[in-house]
Amino acid sequence: MNDIITIFPTSIMRKTFETSFTDEQINIFLSSEKRKGELNSNSLNTYILDLPEMKNIKEFCLQGMQDYLSEVMNVGDGVQIYITQSWLNWTETGEAHHKHSHTNSIISGVFYISTEQDDSINFIKKNEPSFFIYPKEWTQLNSHQCKIFAEEKNLLLFPSDLHHEVHVREGSKTRISLSFNSYIKGTIGNRISLNELVLE
Repeated sequence: MNDIITIFPTSIMRKTFETSFTDEQINIFLSSEKRKGELNSNSLNTYILDLPEMKNIKEFCLQGMQDYLSEVMNVGDGVQIYITQSWLNWTETGEAHHKHSHTNSIISGVFYISTEQDDSINFIKKNEPSFFIYPKEWTQLNSHQCKIFAEEKNLLLFPSDLHHEVHVREGSKTRISLSFNSYIKGTIGNRISLNELVLE
């Protein structure tokens, strides 16, 4: 029996929002002004979580990111994370979301508001191989993509430089999600190592 050591994992955290949406929040999800993107639509308001009506959802997302910092990245107590931009996405039947990552951000998140059973998000390995040998069976050890199903009231948190996409949708219901980026405050690096950086 061979001993396989898996190194440098990429971690995606999933959390579930247990509270019902308010009528005011539902109105924001359905009635916010849109702009057409490359393959789907997003909100003109790119600070959607700053709306007073979204306070409890913002707190939920912030707590999730703080959990990611402590449980995944294992950073010290002196570092705090905050949300920079946040926006809504609408994806209709036959639409998709192009492959992308999020620059100028540490941790990114997507919060699912309205989905169907087969809705998913596809994450892509950052460094794809220069050659490829098809395996007999896909596993966590040989895959360069990973599909995670999108379920309503689920929050997915992941490193912002991780590429992701949404394949063309076949369902009849509008898929609605809320995406956001983040940055940190506090002291990172180390004075002795000559890489200390104080972010305020």
